[in-house]
Amino acid sequence: MPSLNEVQKQTIAQRLRDGVSIRTIATELHISKNTVLLAKKKLMNMQTNFPASLKTARKRVHETELRNRAAANKIFLTEQNKANRVLFAQEFVNKPADMWNNVIFSDEKTFKSYSNGRRRVYRPPGTRYDERYCNKYKQSGRFSVNVWGWVSSRGRGICAIVEERLNANVYRRLLEELMLPSVIPVFGERNFIFQQDNCPVYNARLVSRYLEARGVNVLPWPSRSADLNVIENVWGEMQKYIYQNDFRPRNPLELQEKIVEAWETVTPGYMRQLVASMPRRLQNVIDANGAMTKY
Repeated sequence: MPSLNEVQKQTIAQRLRDGVSIRTIATELHISKNTVLLAKKKLMNMQTNFPASLKTARKRVHETELRNRAAANKIFLTEQNKANRVLFAQEFVNKPADMWNNVIFSDEKTFKSYSNGRRRVYRPPGTRYDERYCNKYKQSGRFSVNVWGWVSSRGRGICAIVEERLNANVYRRLLEELMLPSVIPVFGERNFIFQQDNCPVYNARLVSRYLEARGVNVLPWPSRSADLNVIENVWGEMQKYIYQNDFRPRNPLELQEKIVEAWETVTPGYMRQLVASMPRRLQNVIDANGAMTKY
């Protein structure tokens, strides 16, 4: 096995704890799957220094405030990602509130015909597979609806169904036909700052040239920073609304109608609250040395 440095070993251990596959870890670290597998075996064979049995260890843990809980899902950040996030936060943390009030926060979202969340039930022992306590779904017939939208401190903007595969040409047309016509009546021709993430489609030369030609001021956004984009909170609330009461759409049209219904629940007051949190979000990034935050 090629020699791994301490950073690589620690990264492998953490990614394995996060439930990431060996193939994905190998790709991220640019090493072979065999190397990751051998490192995993070594980690599993490591002895702890706790001078007692596993039963005693579990008892001691139970006596503390530690509890077995579902881990929060957060995107993996490289050290470079963290450094870039800190630089961005330091540059913008002390900007006046008026600046954030003029930012258009945008992103895409995929809503599925089934909830991704694990359903919890209260059931008697030995009844795990009792039909009354099972989360039933159809293996076939699943579908999804893709949307793109923007929000600001003034409230929700638009939430558009994207039926085509989102590539640079589709995104440019979306900006021309939907984003600008809906933003300019609210903010004026050049009185807003446009936020978008760093995915390749958004950063394509075709898109960059179009935004530059239209004089759109684009916020220099750090990669892998969903916790700084307030529209992610909107998507999260919409997802809760859509899947409440175990909603199961029978076709894409039903799901689209539910998405529109959820979008209309987003209030100006909620948006003002989210945008007002930007200085705190940025300070949290600085305090966490670029790591993901609670947002």
